[in-house]
Amino acid sequence: MQERWRSTHVEVHLPHLVHNFKLLKSCVNEAPLFCPMVKADAYGHGDIEVARTLERHGPTTFGVVLVEEGVKLRRAGIQSPILIFGSFDHDASEATVNFNLTPVLSDWAHVKSFEHRLAEDDLFAVHLKFNTGMNRMGFEPAEAPKLAAHFANQTRMRVAGVCTHLQCSEDLGAAAGRTEKQINAFDELFAHFKSTHAIPHYLNSSAIMSRPSLKAGARPGIALYGVMPPTHDQIRAHLLPVMTWKSALALVRKVRAGESVSYGATWTAKRDSVIGVVPVGYGDGYSRAFSNKGIMLFRGRRVPVTGIVCMDYTMVDLTDAVSDGMANIGEDIVLLGRQGSEVLKAEELAQIAGTIPYEILTRVGPRVPRLYTH
Repeated sequence: MQERWRSTHVEVHLPHLVHNFKLLKSCVNEAPLFCPMVKADAYGHGDIEVARTLERHGPTTFGVVLVEEGVKLRRAGIQSPILIFGSFDHDASEATVNFNLTPVLSDWAHVKSFEHRLAEDDLFAVHLKFNTGMNRMGFEPAEAPKLAAHFANQTRMRVAGVCTHLQCSEDLGAAAGRTEKQINAFDELFAHFKSTHAIPHYLNSSAIMSRPSLKAGARPGIALYGVMPPTHDQIRAHLLPVMTWKSALALVRKVRAGESVSYGATWTAKRDSVIGVVPVGYGDGYSRAFSNKGIMLFRGRRVPVTGIVCMDYTMVDLTDAVSDGMANIGEDIVLLGRQGSEVLKAEELAQIAGTIPYEILTRVGPRVPRLYTH
């Protein structure tokens, strides 16, 4: 268990995670692959605990990007197949084989790296990724015939899956949308691999919500953690937020009208105010973009961030939340989640900070302990 003496922490609600997992899986019951993405420390929620919890509910496989992430899960006892979506050099390919991880290959150099490492008749399972519009990782569709022929004539590896990455999945279902063009391009190239019994997969959170009828493998990410992805049809599912970020007042001080708060004196009190000092800052992943714009929850009310967010502290104006003009050191304050009838969602915080919910969740730093509720 992580040692902890500070009040700032994240609560990860594992029952909510399981609820979201089952809900998403029910949307694509016929999917040939269901791969919860646990990359980037499970979007900030803790990859080992998330994987251990979900493994009990039968995912087809898990998805990460780094070989290091896959090795970490193996060493923690995760037995399910693990797809590695990153790139591979000599050492990475060796670790991938040694820890029984499944590489997603995007380049001929990756293919050669594994061929040189495997013995004849190993038939090591690999997946192939194609670029159908993202222009990031992946083979070009025109290479599909050559790749299919190459794998048909060698005995070291077998193609277990073929995938792509959707660029604008929120437009799935829209007439002449980018996603429909990508799917059509994928279907054409995948025809070269049908005889291999490879699994096609490309459905992300938005696509799962928009078109569950598509017979392709699913790789849910942000929706798994309770954030509703944008969809063309504006579908609303009953996802439950998995993360709550809490702290407690480290200090309370009275600030007179005309006095300023934090670096640069960017906030000045227009009235006598009660200012709470919260022991969390950008060193913990609470973005400096929340300076003079952020919101926290105190006594079930919204309280504004005052002044510049510091590395270790953030100040909030408690004046309207304290009827008697007093607040107490140690009182709870919520940065993300619910307190009373008020809720701060990752989507709202992302809008304030000018970013996306993915970044809000993954920014929560390693010095913030994760506490798991079962």
